[in-house]
Amino acid sequence: MEFASVFTGKNLCDFYCCKRHILSYRCATKIDLFPEELEMQVLDSAAAPLSLSAHNKTLGFYASRQANLHIWACQISEALQGPPENSELWSAAGHCVIVIEPDVDELLFFLMATAGAIEGQFLSLSIEQFIECAEDLVAETLPSVVYIEPGPWLTQKNEDREINRTRTNVKEIIKSFYTRHSPVVIVSHADSFTSISQVFRYEQAFDRHIFWAAPQPELIATELIERVGRKYCELELTSQTLRLGKLLCLEFPSARRIGMLAASLRRRAIFEARKVGWKDVIEVSANGTGEGFSSNECTDRTRIATHEAGHVVINMVDSNFLSIPDFVSLGPGNGTLGIAVESASYAYQQRWGNLTYKEVCGRIRTCLGGRIAEELEYGIEGCGAYASAGDLENASQLAFEMVAQNGFPAVVSPKEPWQANLVAVSENPKPEEMQKYAADARRFLEDQYRQARSLLEEHWMLLDAVRKELLCRTYLLRDDLVGICHSLNITIKDTALR
Repeated sequence: MEFASVFTGKNLCDFYCCKRHILSYRCATKIDLFPEELEMQVLDSAAAPLSLSAHNKTLGFYASRQANLHIWACQISEALQGPPENSELWSAAGHCVIVIEPDVDELLFFLMATAGAIEGQFLSLSIEQFIECAEDLVAETLPSVVYIEPGPWLTQKNEDREINRTRTNVKEIIKSFYTRHSPVVIVSHADSFTSISQVFRYEQAFDRHIFWAAPQPELIATELIERVGRKYCELELTSQTLRLGKLLCLEFPSARRIGMLAASLRRRAIFEARKVGWKDVIEVSANGTGEGFSSNECTDRTRIATHEAGHVVINMVDSNFLSIPDFVSLGPGNGTLGIAVESASYAYQQRWGNLTYKEVCGRIRTCLGGRIAEELEYGIEGCGAYASAGDLENASQLAFEMVAQNGFPAVVSPKEPWQANLVAVSENPKPEEMQKYAADARRFLEDQYRQARSLLEEHWMLLDAVRKELLCRTYLLRDDLVGICHSLNITIKDTALR
């Protein structure tokens, strides 16, 4: 039971600077991610550039969103305002910077705003373009913020002779910029600072690296609402920005994806003459923003409802009703006959590996819940032959990771103590090691299957209630599932409703 979403990207507007034949974003570019002016508008060469205050407003947007990058931009601005002979601020600010794991589209927005705030130009270059125009940049008196596309030239592992020559050229060019008379700021990005070549990891090279901050739920939710248009959003969205933001942080963490989601929701609202709510957001998160996807016709709604109810009930019961799925549907999705979407709020708390052994086992049992529900109702011969393929693949992968990488035994029991499996799989395991881990993973899955089956047998009344309501209404939201639980005198904790 998981989110499934695929998005196509929207590239930034660009045009070529005829003087140098390099990809250039002029400082006349208008970027304002606040409500009233959300789209980027590239002005033609005859247009008047924006005022410094407008660029500072855009840059100020990042003060809370990307605090460390904003501090760096302010330090660059301060260094450029000093007297030319004062090079201490300029050298200390760090004008060759690596940004770690950024949202690239939004990083470009930020760098354009930085260029505008220092009344300079912004250039986005390939490494070949950068080397070609280096002499012009050295001679340039106008401040320049230069983004260089990362590639083999930057990474540590590639030892190709041609790549090494490129690195040597880039290193010498960077050294020539370390003077107050060539106010050039260079930025690129990588997965980690240690992944770039040692050639660039020293003073007077890339001497500063800044981590891209993860999106903040309420900020990203507010941004989506304003992009769609507050007048097009139901109160259930605008009044629950924290919950909405947690979903977005999990499924739409980049500015590009937020833009695609906003366009899809706004289109629904305008052409269907209605407001969009939770159902719309979760449907798009589950099926993607593409239109006209292929799906099979559901010929046995009762079996599909039983399957999805199995996922839902295991998810709720196994979490002690702390996780109430956001959405469950019989409607055909992108390659699915039905779909159950777990609680984004609960999943957000478990992100970045913040999971216990018990919680991972709960995820495995949730994956198995659909298949087990079908078995209990129809027997093995009546189960959908392909309905659980993806669920079983996810469960198998989690089981293998637990025994092979995380050092847990196949079965937790007094007969098999915890310390019995503390050796994790090596980088290149031997065939006999893989056979052992595969056998352990199988035992692990069998144990989780028995536990999940016991849970569904114990809570079959809840499963039947969810199934019947799903057959009646086709889809259920979290509040509907809470209502079913209350009708069976099941207490839902407050933390599950946030």
